[in-house]
Amino acid sequence: MPSLLSVSLDTYLATALAISVSWLYFVMRTPSSPPKSRTQTTISVVLLLHTLYILHSLLLKSPPNLFNALKLPLNTPTDSIRAILLQFSDDGELPGHLESLLKRLGSLDMRGVYVRFGHNVLTGCEYCHNFDDFLLFSIPRPLLSYIREIAIVGLVTMSSNNRAHLRPVGVGALIISGLTETYYTLTSPVVIPPRGSDAPVFMLHDTFLLFRRLLFLLLPLSLQYLPSIIPPSLPIPILTRILHPPPTLTPAQKAETIQSTLQTLDHLVPALHIMKYTRAALMRLPQTRERAESWWTREKDEGEVIRHDEGVKRTARASGLGYDAPGEDGATEEGKLKTSAKMAIDALKGGVVPSEHWRMGP
Repeated sequence: MPSLLSVSLDTYLATALAISVSWLYFVMRTPSSPPKSRTQTTISVVLLLHTLYILHSLLLKSPPNLFNALKLPLNTPTDSIRAILLQFSDDGELPGHLESLLKRLGSLDMRGVYVRFGHNVLTGCEYCHNFDDFLLFSIPRPLLSYIREIAIVGLVTMSSNNRAHLRPVGVGALIISGLTETYYTLTSPVVIPPRGSDAPVFMLHDTFLLFRRLLFLLLPLSLQYLPSIIPPSLPIPILTRILHPPPTLTPAQKAETIQSTLQTLDHLVPALHIMKYTRAALMRLPQTRERAESWWTREKDEGEVIRHDEGVKRTARASGLGYDAPGEDGATEEGKLKTSAKMAIDALKGGVVPSEHWRMGP
């Protein structure tokens, strides 16, 4: 009777052969089918290799699990586990990594880590001693796998194959999957039944790894080959704005935008001229001049209070907008904001006159 490994290998080879033949049938150009571009062919090849890789992981790289392999409950004592493992040993001794694993499994906390983060994390991290150590050790592998899948989704949904509007859907699915997996892995309670109980324990790491691989297998294929059910005009909050590039304007749209800008300037420039003459007219009438002087006096008083406030000064200096004079509060040079204000005032005095009725002095 063939072993489980050989059955899985035969299944993988048969499935990989069927997928490869189907891919060759659809990719090879027939006289009645339109020719494919080099980009489309490259994307198709990458997608084929990615599918075979994920399929290989699903069928031949199941996560190791000591309890599932030996068909033992999670509450089995370490002495019983050692005795069972010694039955498979030729020299009556266990390898060093198994001895280290059994030593750690003597703690209920470590069995909880085994459930959350898997066999490889518990056996591979020699320096880990607490939950945080194992958490940091377990992050890189799934994180890199999600980054890889985001790159695959970006490749499949390139704008050249008219699937760019599906990119937020694919990336959003991966982000939601990653956040969900992280949340439940960290927050789900792990209850180890007492000895003598055969109550099953939900292996968080192994189950989420299976779902993750299934998602990685089906998502790119769905984006590439299944009919699109999401119209390009359907916005997806946040993701659409981040992942979609700004639309490219046609020459006609550019000309229309320029024309609209010119019309806006035609209305804005006369309005600025009217404002210039309005301000000059205010100073000719005693009533409006007094109101203007009263307003400017209040503004001056408020400005004095704000400029002499120590908290405002510190914030302005930290922001690069200091207005200190040299020697004031230990300042060695004039603040940048004060220098810019002086330059602006000098420019106004030198060449910009509100109207021909403006008079300098009394």
